Amino acid sequence: RDNTGVLVEPSTYLRGDGIMTRYCSEENIRTLSHNFIITEMKRIEWSMRIRGRDYIRAVISAILRKP
Repeated sequence: RDNTGVLVEPSTYLRGDGIMTRYCSEENIRTLSHNFIITEMKRIEWSMRIRGRDYIRAVISAILRKP
């Protein structure tokens, strides 16, 4: 669903329901969290069928701690 909604800043969109959504990669998280230690990061992917088409969905979960 990247590139849907009103572009607010790079990779950040305002959806029609008023929810701000930001899309990140694992590398984005590493870059943005340079002041923290990443203790765990995992990516979960699944396929979702919408209107007869299959789409890949993914969530990145990360645990960070202060040094």
